[in-house]
Amino acid sequence: MDEKLALEFAAWLSPAFKLWVYDRIEELLKTGKTEIPSHSPGMEIIRAIRMIADRLEYHERDIEDLKTGLQDVKDYVGDLEAKILSIDESYYAISGYCAKHGIMCPLDKAQTWGLQATRLSHQKRVAIGKAYDAKYGDINTYHLDILNEVFKKLP
Repeated sequence: MDEKLALEFAAWLSPAFKLWVYDRIEELLKTGKTEIPSHSPGMEIIRAIRMIADRLEYHERDIEDLKTGLQDVKDYVGDLEAKILSIDESYYAISGYCAKHGIMCPLDKAQTWGLQATRLSHQKRVAIGKAYDAKYGDINTYHLDILNEVFKKLP
């Protein structure tokens, strides 16, 4: 927090502090200097504001650390989601495969890839699995070899 804004906030909180600040400014304008005894009420408020600002900076660092940790958790959950949507370790739903490999998976693309995977599975006589997705209901899952072939054609 900017110290000038902190002083403004402190002045808003405490009219006595605001008057004390104005007295110091008036003294500075009249005499060219001002002295602030370390035991004055204004100094106590300034120290408190500095302490609050330090705490805010500390918490901002904690928040950044938490954001980094949260991204790691999101990545892990994406991997788990890919497995949950699968029959076994060799089968994945289109969305699960995309999540595992960091591929954007809009619905229209997922449908196109699903049709390609279905066609290729039939051609190669590879079983197509089924899984339940809370958002879409029953969905197909495809063998990893089939999906690797479908997705290797991507640019």
